[in-house]
Amino acid sequence: MTQDSRYIKDVESYFISLAGEGIMLSSNDYALISKLRDRQIPKEVVLRGINHAFKKLNAEDDKGENRIRSLRQCYSFIEESIDEYSPLKERKISQQTGMEQSGIIGEVTEKLGNFINEEKRANIRNYYIKLRNSVLELEDVEEENALGRIIKLEGDCIEEFVYTA
Repeated sequence: MTQDSRYIKDVESYFISLAGEGIMLSSNDYALISKLRDRQIPKEVVLRGINHAFKKLNAEDDKGENRIRSLRQCYSFIEESIDEYSPLKERKISQQTGMEQSGIIGEVTEKLGNFINEEKRANIRNYYIKLRNSVLELEDVEEENALGRIIKLEGDCIEEFVYTA
């Protein structure tokens, strides 16, 4: 699978994992993903936008049901994530905190993305996708708290794979 098709597949898998079973992307959704890829928007930035869309729009839904059925519904949130993404902004965070806050999150999500790409078993791949979703939710958490939560997630993974296998 090429890097371009992996980009599309990862965005598709992430969206479907949040939207739930029975959801399929439309040709317009695939065109949107291709456009984002062609603009060279990092996949993690797109995933962060999707994550924010589901948090915001589903929090507003008092019935507890997913209201998002199309990637197009996430587009404004993806654009907000693109606006927030900037190497200059990351350098400012780095200067203020001594570390790039998004650097650790980005590194962990990139490694999880590699695991997802390489994993052939659907159940394990889905576990990695859910784990990456959990890590992406830490984007707005302070550095020390994010590290603590990542360590906890790591412990949960060890229990899942070692003790329940």
